[in-house]
Formats: sequence, structure tokens, C-alpha cells
Amino acid sequence: MTNNFPTFDDVQISLHSLYANYMIHTPRDQLIYNVNKLSKGLKVFDKEQNGSISSAELRHLLTNLGERLSDEEVEQLLSGFEDKNGLINYEDWIRKLLRN
Repeated sequence: MTNNFPTFDDVQISLHSLYANYMIHTPRDQLIYNVNKLSKGLKVFDKEQNGSISSAELRHLLTNLGERLSDEEVEQLLSGFEDKNGLINYEDWIRKLLRN
């Protein structure tokens, strides 16, 4: 008897589809909570306490901790957010990421 269930090799989930699904099924108050929670977590890495962290450090976090992202996925997430000094305003980044 053959199994018709897809294997992990058959399933490809893009960041865009995952994000779209998250936005559709997440209530607004939960999104605000997530913005605050993520901001608080990244503030630990804000050495100057100015709302910015090094893009290199954020890349390192996203590719090495928790559910690790690929370099390509991280590039998509950070594209357009890095300033001329190599810093990212993480609160703006989170808000735009979650479209809040």
C-alpha cells in the first residue's frame, strides 16, 4: 500500500506564504504584543541603547539561533533596512516585517 502524503522534499514553504498566513490568522492585539516582545528581545543587543543593532549581529542571530534561516532568507528580510553605518533600526524593522 502506497502512502500519498507529501514528504519533506515535496513541501516548499516560502517566507512570503508563511508571513501571509501569519498575518491572516493573527489578531491585531497579538501582533502588537509580538512587536513589543521582539523589540525587547533585540534591545539586549542594542549596545548604544539607540534603537539600532549591527546588521552583522542581526544576521548572525537569524542564521545561528532558534529556527535558523538561510543567508538568502536573511538577505530578503534585511534588504533595505541597513543604514550607511551598517546598523538596522530594529523597531522599524520589526514593525515593517509584521506590517504593524
